[in-house]
Amino acid sequence: MSSSPSFCGICDILHISKPSEVWCPQCEEGLCTECIEYHSLVKTSRNHTTIPIDEYQKLPSYVLEIKEHCDEHHEKLNLYCREHERPCCRICIVENHKDCKNVTIMEEIIKNVKTSNMFTEIEHLIKEMIENIGKIRQNRETNSSFVKEQKRIIENEIQELRTKINNHLDKLQEDLMKEMTEAVKQESEETHELLVSLDEKQRKLTEYQTNIVNIKRYASDLQTCLALKQIEKDVETQDTCLQSIVNSCSLNQTKLSYKIDTDLKNITTSIQKFGEVVVESKPCEIKLVRKKEKQAQMMVADLSPSIPVDKIQLKLKQKINTTGINITGCSFLPDGRMVLSCYNPMASNVHFINKEGVELFQIGKNKTGSSTYDTVFIKDNNSVAVSSGDGDKRCIAMIGIESSEIMTPIFMDTHIYGMAVRGRTIYYCTRNKGLKMLNLSDKSVSDLNSEMSGFNYVATFGDKLYCTNYATHSVTCCDLHGTTQWEFKDERVLMGSVGISVDNDGNVYAAGFKSNNVVVISPDGQRHRQLLSSKDGLRKPRVLDYDRSTNRLLVVNERKSGFLFDVTWGQ
Repeated sequence: MSSSPSFCGICDILHISKPSEVWCPQCEEGLCTECIEYHSLVKTSRNHTTIPIDEYQKLPSYVLEIKEHCDEHHEKLNLYCREHERPCCRICIVENHKDCKNVTIMEEIIKNVKTSNMFTEIEHLIKEMIENIGKIRQNRETNSSFVKEQKRIIENEIQELRTKINNHLDKLQEDLMKEMTEAVKQESEETHELLVSLDEKQRKLTEYQTNIVNIKRYASDLQTCLALKQIEKDVETQDTCLQSIVNSCSLNQTKLSYKIDTDLKNITTSIQKFGEVVVESKPCEIKLVRKKEKQAQMMVADLSPSIPVDKIQLKLKQKINTTGINITGCSFLPDGRMVLSCYNPMASNVHFINKEGVELFQIGKNKTGSSTYDTVFIKDNNSVAVSSGDGDKRCIAMIGIESSEIMTPIFMDTHIYGMAVRGRTIYYCTRNKGLKMLNLSDKSVSDLNSEMSGFNYVATFGDKLYCTNYATHSVTCCDLHGTTQWEFKDERVLMGSVGISVDNDGNVYAAGFKSNNVVVISPDGQRHRQLLSSKDGLRKPRVLDYDRSTNRLLVVNERKSGFLFDVTWGQ
């Protein structure tokens, strides 16, 4: 096998370096011009399809690194383990996958892969994503232009407001100056009038003063006596008038000042900023085109057709005698053990059972701190999560698998019933607030579907959620945003739907509490089949769980008994 597609693999074995003209995917080596003819004549390779080396090298590097032969055993990868989702050679199966039950011939997996729905969907998805990027880009550019226009409008509004403020202050200043000018004018006029009056009085007194000198010199004594009496009266009158001026407000000392308005004076301290820029973020109204919701993790197993519901067969492995009363939750653990939760407001318990169906131990309400309804395994922290149902404490309790100790509970704002786990997210049903999701990383809660309220159960597979509704006897499939994809409802087949789980092919298993049965529904919700009934020992079956690693189905009645089945597929 050539170490480089650029050189002929056959010649490379002969220690000759010749450039490749074509590439053979089956042989996984390049061929030069001379070796192409030999390759087309040899029986083992005459039916191989070659590719021009220039075209082959257009493939991305991660595709070029995919080989058709096992790196460890150098055997052709002709088998596929669906349990581990990886191709295998025959030696790999013997050494590493001998206990795996779901091994398929590789030819069945890759048959018509380039015309498969998944290939078409990926092409459509890429095209849609490019279109969506264009929409997002246009949306952002439009929003950016809109923000710039808003900035221009705001600047104009600020300038207009500033002009109004300036004009208003100018008017106030003008009014104050006019008032001050008027006050000064009035004061000046009053002073002028007083001074004119004083000038007149001073003139008369000066005249009296001159007259007295003349009288003293030239008047007779009689004239002097009588004249002085007259002058005395006039002087007294003037003195009285002058005294009245002193005693009046006419001589008040005038002082000019001003008192600034308090609000205006405090404007520099009370108003610290002209305004506030509010950046408001609203949800984008752009809707991305999605012709079909894609599975979050595309599995190679999806290339092959799913197992039809009429091919599914159950084989009873063992019957389990349960000790709990009102069993409302069950879950497989990775090592094959099982967990059952019993809902009883007075004595709720969580039971741990080994592979043989024998109870190992139980944890009571005195340790969990709340009632226990449903239970699910959390791979991320190797624990079991237990919902509280109608208990007095609304929470999700965590039980460590290794320590059997109770971790810090997560308190919620509603009663919690059925649960399902996907990564670090718990999807859970509530009594009257619909279907919700809890992010275990930051403990944030989001609403998914407000209509899915009640004592319901939920399961998850790929990018889908599956919910039962006891009251409406239905099973609903929705995407991870809570949007309904399909609904199954047939009261002739399923009544009082409760526990729910999904297998590796997307087939949905639902328990009928009132119809005493288990029904399997196809991934598209179009086909169904009853797998178990009261004839198989079902008496008010409440919960079930499908173990995708071992293809086992656990079905548990509300009381006394449960059943463990191996799931196989008939021809």
